[in-house]
Amino acid sequence: MPAAVRQRIDEVNRKVATAMLKRGKIITPRTEDAPHLGDSIELTVGDSRLMEYSVSVGDSALVYAVPLEFGHVARDGSHVPANPFWVPLTRIYRKRHRSNLRTALRKVFKQELGL
Repeated sequence: MPAAVRQRIDEVNRKVATAMLKRGKIITPRTEDAPHLGDSIELTVGDSRLMEYSVSVGDSALVYAVPLEFGHVARDGSHVPANPFWVPLTRIYRKRHRSNLRTALRKVFKQELGL
């Protein structure tokens, strides 16, 4: 794969992952009395050969992301409704990533092949 293509793919992956990180920190539910789940959202760089970037939520101290996302039963037996924030975010950014990647690849292939 030509270096220009790899560079453009890496730029798109980094740009979309950073945008998802910023939006995730904004839309994550917050409370006044506990550490914020939004502060645990982080971007990690994976294998550089594969141009991987991953955005994750939660850590060992903040394990309530899944019950918050899908709903759960509280200790007193009452049902706590779901407050989905992560799955809709990933769906939106998956679509944006595909669109941005297609556009970038078309441009770079046109430049490389002289079309």
